[in-house]
Amino acid sequence: MDQFKTHSTSRKNIITIALTAIVMFAAAFWGLTITVAAWLFFEGIILVVTVFCLLLTAKTYWILEFNADTLTLTNNGNRQQYLFRDLTLADFQIKQSAAQKKQNTCDLRIADAPFQISDLQNYDAFCAYLQKHFQ
Repeated sequence: MDQFKTHSTSRKNIITIALTAIVMFAAAFWGLTITVAAWLFFEGIILVVTVFCLLLTAKTYWILEFNADTLTLTNNGNRQQYLFRDLTLADFQIKQSAAQKKQNTCDLRIADAPFQISDLQNYDAFCAYLQKHFQ
């Protein structure tokens, strides 16, 4: 049985929110008034709650386990599983951006799956595995 896993998508969201917040707060401080100060206070509370929720899920990722022509997708956070049987090479759609090439990751869509897997690690090993076992 071979196993592959993904990066957590929450980490990207935390970084995006943090960078957006820095720019937003810096721009607001240029013209600080009572209205802007009150807005910043409530926006700061919302930001803290959002980042806290994302941190709770920051270690969540998908585990892909192959056993012959059967694939089991398991979410390590809530232990939800999806089972795919009788897969062929045509059932896998792989996309890789320039940034993902540097990280050796890719996006994966599996036929009949209701979602896409993002940032699948070890792109080279995954493609080699597919070529070897699904030809």
